[in-house]
Amino acid sequence: DDASQNDFFGGDPDFDSITLTAGDKKTALELAAGIERLAAMFDSNQESLVRPRNISPAPFWDEAKKYASALRLFSEILRTPDSTSYLEPINEEELIRMGNPPYSNLIRHPLCFREIVTALMEDSDDINQTLTSNNGLLVAQGLDGWNMWHGYDLLQAIDLVFLNALAYGKVIDDSKSSDRSKINKLRKILWAGIKQVIDNHIAAFNQEEKRRCTPTRRGESSGFVVFKEK
Repeated sequence: DDASQNDFFGGDPDFDSITLTAGDKKTALELAAGIERLAAMFDSNQESLVRPRNISPAPFWDEAKKYASALRLFSEILRTPDSTSYLEPINEEELIRMGNPPYSNLIRHPLCFREIVTALMEDSDDINQTLTSNNGLLVAQGLDGWNMWHGYDLLQAIDLVFLNALAYGKVIDDSKSSDRSKINKLRKILWAGIKQVIDNHIAAFNQEEKRRCTPTRRGESSGFVVFKEK
């Protein structure tokens, strides 16, 4: 309504989130636009209007400009045509019907891009330039220690989507497929972007600080990604 929009764009908000009626499911490009709008708010020092008050910003990636950079990196990935393959939760029943092993038996933390976006915002409205902020928590089991309002966690979550796809593809003997190549190209965009942000803000000689600010870069066979045989 008009009152909530006035609060959102410069009033004195007394809320942890902004509630609007959710519309139809957004496409990847529409989600990217919402993430871009969120990044613009952080760039213009309006993060207090959307970031929940219980979030204590951590050094580096939670600083407004750097968090905006992480959001824009996510938006860039969502805008690539290949990102649509990782937008929705895996349909495990369909995989089983195709003769593949159950996804949940192999992958520890199933995750998709829409779930990451939804953790940040329930909905965005291009026409009225509004969005609905959320609490940052993922629905995936075992990831309750992450919050998408922390840039470090956000970047790790994006990478986990790629790692899950690589790990499952490897199990079903898809290790040399074109899909794997596409995933690796998207992952390269992610890590090149992370490196660029770090290089832009931390002096080359300060390698220890660069390492501290670099999110954990796991492999697809990591025990964090897949269940290991006992």
